[in-house]
Amino acid sequence: MAITVGDIYQRSGDSGSFTDIKYVQGGWKTVPSASDLTANYADRIGDGQIMYVENDNALYKFKYFSPFAPGNPTSYPSSSFAPFTWPGSGGSVATGSLLVTASADLNTLTFERGDGTTFDVTIDTGSGGSGGGIFSATGSYQSSTNTLVITGSTLEASPYNPSYPDPALTSSQGANKYAMVVSESVYHYNSNVGVPTSKAWKTDLGGSYFDRFDHNTDTSEILRFVAGLLSSSAPDASPNTQVFDSITTNYGGQGSTSKDALFNGVLGSSYESGRLSINWTSSEFIDYSKTSSYKEAQDYFLLKGFMTSGERGSFGNDTGTNPFNGNYGSNIPTTNIINDFPGLDFTVTSVAGGSTIVSSSADSELFGLGELNSGAAVEFAVQVIASQSFSDNSSVTTPDQSSNTYFTSSFSDFSLTSFTTANGLTLGKIIPSNASIQPAYQDGKFASVTGTISGRYAHAGSTNSNIISSSGYYRMHGVKTGIKTGSQADYNYKNGSDSSTSVKFYMPSPYGASYLGSNGIDSDITLSPPTVEVLSNIEDISFSATSRSLSGAPYLRDISYAYRITSEVSKSFDPVYGSTSIILENGQSGWNSMGTPNFTPTQVSVTNQGVQTTGGNSGVLSADKNTQRSTNDIPHKDDIAFLSSSFNLNSNISSNIIQGNTTPTYPTLTFTTTGKNWKGSTINPSNLTRDFFSSTRFDQPTDSGSMFIYDQDQDYDGADTLTGKTESFAGENYRVQITDNLLSASYNDVDHFNTSSYNVYNLGDLDLQVKGYPSGLSNGYLARPGGTYGYWITDPDSTKDYKFYARIFELPSGTSKRGTLSVDVGNNNLVNWNSNSSGIGLSVLYLSSIKGQQIAPAPSPLTRPLLFDFTNISSTVIENDISQDNFKNPFPSPIDLRGISGGNISGDIYTQVLLDNQSAVLDPTYNSFVVLIRYKGDIAPIRKIEVNYT
Repeated sequence: MAITVGDIYQRSGDSGSFTDIKYVQGGWKTVPSASDLTANYADRIGDGQIMYVENDNALYKFKYFSPFAPGNPTSYPSSSFAPFTWPGSGGSVATGSLLVTASADLNTLTFERGDGTTFDVTIDTGSGGSGGGIFSATGSYQSSTNTLVITGSTLEASPYNPSYPDPALTSSQGANKYAMVVSESVYHYNSNVGVPTSKAWKTDLGGSYFDRFDHNTDTSEILRFVAGLLSSSAPDASPNTQVFDSITTNYGGQGSTSKDALFNGVLGSSYESGRLSINWTSSEFIDYSKTSSYKEAQDYFLLKGFMTSGERGSFGNDTGTNPFNGNYGSNIPTTNIINDFPGLDFTVTSVAGGSTIVSSSADSELFGLGELNSGAAVEFAVQVIASQSFSDNSSVTTPDQSSNTYFTSSFSDFSLTSFTTANGLTLGKIIPSNASIQPAYQDGKFASVTGTISGRYAHAGSTNSNIISSSGYYRMHGVKTGIKTGSQADYNYKNGSDSSTSVKFYMPSPYGASYLGSNGIDSDITLSPPTVEVLSNIEDISFSATSRSLSGAPYLRDISYAYRITSEVSKSFDPVYGSTSIILENGQSGWNSMGTPNFTPTQVSVTNQGVQTTGGNSGVLSADKNTQRSTNDIPHKDDIAFLSSSFNLNSNISSNIIQGNTTPTYPTLTFTTTGKNWKGSTINPSNLTRDFFSSTRFDQPTDSGSMFIYDQDQDYDGADTLTGKTESFAGENYRVQITDNLLSASYNDVDHFNTSSYNVYNLGDLDLQVKGYPSGLSNGYLARPGGTYGYWITDPDSTKDYKFYARIFELPSGTSKRGTLSVDVGNNNLVNWNSNSSGIGLSVLYLSSIKGQQIAPAPSPLTRPLLFDFTNISSTVIENDISQDNFKNPFPSPIDLRGISGGNISGDIYTQVLLDNQSAVLDPTYNSFVVLIRYKGDIAPIRKIEVNYT
């Protein structure tokens, strides 16, 4: 330890030294050789101390280096020496002994003098207790626990010389700046950051955290601070944190069919619904050589429990059944029957769980698979395990490893050792977002990896899918998949799903050639069916009709008919029933347009459930007709079907009148009977017919043709009234007979037509004929009888060129005096009343213009009735005192013909001015008038009279 000396120490006496110079730091020192020079401890040498080596006759100057960590007992000072030449003049120095170079080999230093000679100095490393050196051999290297101080008196260049774009390296200290060069990495606890050569620490750093640092600050402290600043922009490599969570299992060969598609029965594929009748075993229409094949299959399915003994029919001989129809085998599934026997296989696909922010690709199903091996892939292995079981018995519908007819299991291994996708496995390297950071993790998945078992296996592993014994339940189960990677010794397994729990039953077609070994079931055991025998008959039950008359012609109103059709058929059930459910049918046609026929019953039905039609009018009888079968009874092969159908029709036609004179053609009613054998072949006896209209039945002359239907009451006249303004020719209530009484122009005094009772052939020689309106319309026709537009009756007197119609109108009560009268008959080409041209004439007789009337300013009463021609709007007196000529005057009494100037004609409307001085008046006193229509020739009929007064 250091001693503080306050006084000067003095050696007493004249001899003896105070101390040996070798123990005084900084003093001149002489040593014999260079090895003695290097043996000096650094802590006893002063910085700049001179030493003389006798053997070399040379001076050396020492450089002292403080410990790296002063005060630390494990940190020691160090020193170095260099040749020294004393400066001055007047003397000379021998340079041959000066040291020029030095080199080191382990603990041996080799020096070269100026004259070319060399010498070695061995540094004592402390081994063997030899003292002098600080290094000792430790295995293949030298070590020391001493503190080293190294003075770089000779600076070296870096041995690493990269080729920069500009190879010229510059530095404020030059290229040779390294006092110690180490060829390998150095590990040390810490080091100071050092002294910058460009700008000192604590310069231009004020206000920043970096201003806390100086040249003595540990390098690790500054690096740690900088690392904190940069940590967010330099994230480390991260793993995929999703995990292998589960697997999905996808199966092939799960397509299905139905029992109905496999089984078509033994009566022919087109007659699967048919069933064998009672006593079919004695039918001459069965091929008995073919019945043994289906019975052999029945025995097998009874043994395995797929069908029951009750399915062999009421008598145990298949009566009432069709063996192997689509519903046969009560313990065989009706649907979801496997239709692809060899196709059963499966694939497995991994499902990732959890979440992650990194992965090797955008695939969301990737999961973490650990660390890389120095950047290389680590093996990713997958193992798939599965089992399959088979049962050929109805009692085991879900076979497994402990309950089965046959069982097998297997496993498959897959692996990847590189970053790729193969065999459904994917292995990926996770690349960090910062390209400066090396990848460290991998992830992966597997998708649609092929399962370990493919196909179906029956007895003893049989794959023969065509034989009856391959029928049964097949099930893939125990599926699981495991993964492992890295140092894992065992697989991490996840369970998959079993094959379909619904599509698991398989059965081959029973009609295949090898189904029963050497043959299959015969699909048709029948021979050609019999020809049925059919009988039918018609009976007239009732007929009724009502009629009405109009303008002397008869019309039909209400008609009703009733008939009965009886029929029967035999041989329809030999040897099969039910494939054709309707085996006897009566039909009718022809009269649907005349009403709504009621026809019932129309058919006898026998389905594969048995007889469905029963009752007094229809059903199935025994061959002797003494016993009628009940509902759902199985028919005997020789039973007979019978049918009694009643037909009723009430005509609902309101009218079938047409403009022309053609009488209607009514349809013929036709009855048909159809009998069928079990395959649907039909026999039809001759049709039975009835006519809707018969002149004999309706007591009418044959020459008149058939009668129109006009379904209105006898006195029906539509919407027409006496005080109305229209005549629609729906009836004749306001028609007036062409007699002298018409010249009274009074409704009470004229001669009316009889419309209240049926009255035919009552038209006069000069009368036009009224025909009712057609269906859907409201206006009838005014036609010339016996002409192109007439109906039924002939012309009473065809020698008469002119035919007439008269209709009386009255003003409604309270109507004031009118100034004009307009008439519209739907024709704008009327002829003058005194013209003998073919066409239609129009005239009016007013109550004010009848004989004896005197309208002021007339000087005297009228001596003859005045008939006004509506087509003459310019003349006044046309002709006086016209006697009956059946042309201008159809009446026995004479008349005068007048016109009135001032009227007008507009289209179909003819208007006449009403003038007192012309005796043409319409007012409350003279409140009626008669419109006369005259036809010359076979004129197209008018359909209305419309009047208006203003």
